[in-house]
Amino acid sequence: MNKVQSLITVIAVTLAILMYTGAINPYKKKYLAELKAQEEASKLRVDSIKGELLLLEIETAILQAKADSALTALDVEEEKRKIERDAHKRKMAELSKLSTIELARYFAERYGR
Repeated sequence: MNKVQSLITVIAVTLAILMYTGAINPYKKKYLAELKAQEEASKLRVDSIKGELLLLEIETAILQAKADSALTALDVEEEKRKIERDAHKRKMAELSKLSTIELARYFAERYGR
């Protein structure tokens, strides 16, 4: 019986050493499966975030194009207003040079009196 007890003790000590060093881990497969599942979930989340980022970049480009277009339209309108303002200033300068009689004639011709 002494040999059997010694053999059991040696086996128990060997198993304990192997489990302690991590060579044998009864939960290793379970942990690896959990880690793999977490890794897959993380990869899916990263892919989802990349897709959302791409959509945001596209939307940003569209909005930037709209803003650029609006600014260009504003510049065109500003130039038109400047031309009209300059024409008005020139006309006012011309009218301010006219005498009272010439002004009366100008407005009579213009408004048909």
